[in-house]
Amino acid sequence: MLSALSVLASPAAEPVSLAEAKEFLRLDHDLDDNLITGLIASARVWAEEYTRRAIVQQTIRAVWEGELASPLPIPRPPFVSAVEAAYRVDAGATEQTFTPEIMTQTEPASLWVDSLPALGATGYIRLDYKAGYSDPPGPLKTAIKLAVQAAYDQGLYELPANARALLSPYRIIWGDGG
Repeated sequence: MLSALSVLASPAAEPVSLAEAKEFLRLDHDLDDNLITGLIASARVWAEEYTRRAIVQQTIRAVWEGELASPLPIPRPPFVSAVEAAYRVDAGATEQTFTPEIMTQTEPASLWVDSLPALGATGYIRLDYKAGYSDPPGPLKTAIKLAVQAAYDQGLYELPANARALLSPYRIIWGDGG
């Protein structure tokens, strides 16, 4: 079961630039640039939480514990590449790296672990990987702009209904995948 999911390296750039957000907000001054920049990052995170996707490329760590069987869905698609994979059989054992076998023909991508030794009660599998769009689809960007607008104009610090409607077709629904 997926026990931990964390971002190791944040995106190098946001999916919506400050200039794009200001154009969407119809602003022609620089007084609120820092605020808007922060709202863009927050809106991306809200959209990622809602869709369970990495909207822009970032490095993610997923850790699975317990009795595991292939395939393990890799959270926060789209999967780009593996950075490092490791496992530990039990608490007293040393972590061992391995070359991951990843099926990318489906979304979310899947990690195959059948060739690894059985894990004990405190064993785990860890996968560090890159995920996210290099150029996010237009509806994802528009949803982020709508969330920035709602936060800036109305003080609504969550995804507004119109943004959720744009994000819904991209939403991943699964049991323990993240």
